[in-house]
Amino acid sequence: MNAILSAFDTESPKAISAAGGLHLRIFDNLQEVKQLWLGLESTGVFTVFQSYEWCNTWFNRLGKIKHVTPCIVVAENQFGKVEFLLPLQCRLKLGLTVIEALTTPQAGYAFALFNPSFLGVRAQSWFAEHFERLTAALPVHDVFMLADLPKTLFGHANPFLRTRNFVAANQFHILNLQPDFDALFKRRRSRDSRRSIHKRDAKLLALPGLKFDYPANSNECVETLKVMFQHQEKRLAEAGIHRVFDGDEREFFFDLAKAESSQSIQLRPYRLSIDGEIQAVILGFFRHNTFIALISSLALSNFQRFSPGDYTLRMMIKALCEDHIDILDFSSGDSAYKHHWSDKQIPLHFIVRANSIQGVPFAVGILLTEKLKGICKNTPYLNTLLFQARRILRGKRI
Repeated sequence: MNAILSAFDTESPKAISAAGGLHLRIFDNLQEVKQLWLGLESTGVFTVFQSYEWCNTWFNRLGKIKHVTPCIVVAENQFGKVEFLLPLQCRLKLGLTVIEALTTPQAGYAFALFNPSFLGVRAQSWFAEHFERLTAALPVHDVFMLADLPKTLFGHANPFLRTRNFVAANQFHILNLQPDFDALFKRRRSRDSRRSIHKRDAKLLALPGLKFDYPANSNECVETLKVMFQHQEKRLAEAGIHRVFDGDEREFFFDLAKAESSQSIQLRPYRLSIDGEIQAVILGFFRHNTFIALISSLALSNFQRFSPGDYTLRMMIKALCEDHIDILDFSSGDSAYKHHWSDKQIPLHFIVRANSIQGVPFAVGILLTEKLKGICKNTPYLNTLLFQARRILRGKRI
């Protein structure tokens, strides 16, 4: 496959005007587009999942094993300025060629890197009028799919949603932080709840060697992540769920932790230790003065009756407040603690399109699956059945 796959002729004004004044190029080599990518990162709007470091680290550790081909869309204006960069990937799934967000399924949100001056009315208009031209320029495929598209992100409406899309079963949860944690605590938790929490905390604080912190260096960070994955593996095994994070997926996170010089990815695992043993970990990333919580874990120990996970969460929120972080993004999912703390829930959407007759059953299957998940989430009995089904299926993974 050639490095540039675009059907556009760079000498043709017609090709440029057909894309709404933007020239599109498509690359299958991350190194070739690295400088453009990093240049846009320096001023652009994006999530950690579209950063060069996240994508390149993932591709080197997991993408090659999964036989993924990068498909990076670069959109430049007539002066050669990059207006947006969309990291996609092409892979075989169930015998079909699927184009989706690069680093799927580890990508948390499907988005792009946007020039701030383009993201807004211009981006809304361009995607509404020319998104079909973009997908037509992609390599031949059976299905095009973008999952977990937030309705809004960093205060911006998502321009991808100006094209045909569907509401997903999940949503993500946002907490607006403030410098005064005590005021925030009173705002989000009732008086009775706070009183109960303080009583429980008194017992936890009486334990020897209680310590809340985060790793001081990359080596310590890797060791903390190893403990986090061990916690998670043991707890999920109790529910009959195995191998959620395999060895290569764990190594991917270790690779990120070792990248101390990263500017786009600021990884931080907050942790709680009792007498030198880590009891709880919450892993997340910083971007645009937002902390995106990604993975949490809790040890199987006698200390569970003191709710160390809840204490860790509150201490993390307090630390973020003290660091003047604006937003805590709890990411998608409907855990009770997210509803207790979040100020708002933002819907997630998805795009799925069949580009061939063979791709139609796949696209229909995605639509029906999301519809079923949505019904189950709003029906407790069905939600329990769905959990049991997922438990059985995951428990049989080899």
